[in-house]
Amino acid sequence: MAEEPLAREALLLLGEQYMETGRYQEAAALWERYADWYPEDEELNMQLAAAYEAAGHIERALAAIERCAHMANDARLRYERARYLVLLGRFNEARQELRAALAADESGELALLAADEPAFHRLEQM
Repeated sequence: MAEEPLAREALLLLGEQYMETGRYQEAAALWERYADWYPEDEELNMQLAAAYEAAGHIERALAAIERCAHMANDARLRYERARYLVLLGRFNEARQELRAALAADESGELALLAADEPAFHRLEQM
């Protein structure tokens, strides 16, 4: 088991290399396999969601975020879920999820991110 953290880091780094070179499908395939083994790994699921988004698979990106069972208590995951809901045109759900994310964020960092996020500008227009 001592090798597991090293293997995890190697998989994350390899996937990041794929992302940096525009090989989004390969990154997603790599991270999917790992996510099946560790479905509640928040960092991995956020990376997987980013790969899906870059490849144009927003429904899959949302599903990757929703894999984390503890999501209801995690402001960042809720923020990302809200962003994907907007991209899917599910504005009412997105609005509720964004409110919950901002309320749970004690640092105020997510409010700053939301102000600059183009997806959330669509919510303001509705």
